[in-house]
Amino acid sequence: MKLYVCCLNLLMALMILPTNAYSTTIMEEKAEAIIERADFIVSATVIDITARLENDVPFEYITIKVKEIHKQDGAIEILEGDELPIRLMGGEVDGKKLVIEGRPQFVKDEDVLVALKLAESGFFYVAGNVQGLYHVAGDKLINDTAETNAMFVRRGDKGQVSFEAPVVEQKTISQMKAMIKKVAEESTR
Repeated sequence: MKLYVCCLNLLMALMILPTNAYSTTIMEEKAEAIIERADFIVSATVIDITARLENDVPFEYITIKVKEIHKQDGAIEILEGDELPIRLMGGEVDGKKLVIEGRPQFVKDEDVLVALKLAESGFFYVAGNVQGLYHVAGDKLINDTAETNAMFVRRGDKGQVSFEAPVVEQKTISQMKAMIKKVAEESTR
């Protein structure tokens, strides 16, 4: 009888739990690592955001217009004034919504500094996910890493792994440009 009551209580508890849960775990990266890994780093303006379903999964297509190029190591050459297509899984289309924590969030007409990789599909994606996108506010760069519900995997000095909330320090545009230049100089040595 006790087993029956225990199983019944467990079944009732399971029935009241939320039916869908999700979480994202992201490897925490230092800005220097993202800079080194990126094919391109640009200052740009977001000129368009559209969403559509692909195989019943929402995707967002962001178009940015390049204002300044800070790093260019990709297979193609980009120029100031070019419009670059970024493709991100997630968003909402026709009532279907896919939330991916740690995914970069763009806003139409905003200025951004973004680290990009070029995919084989011809679309760009953000290197480092949310960690590779900075929103420009005057001369400050604001990163959404601290606003995400994603957990970040942090490796310690001795290889130990921990899951922690992200820590973000604000940078100015000139500090970021200096960091990009320093990383570029170190990688050519």
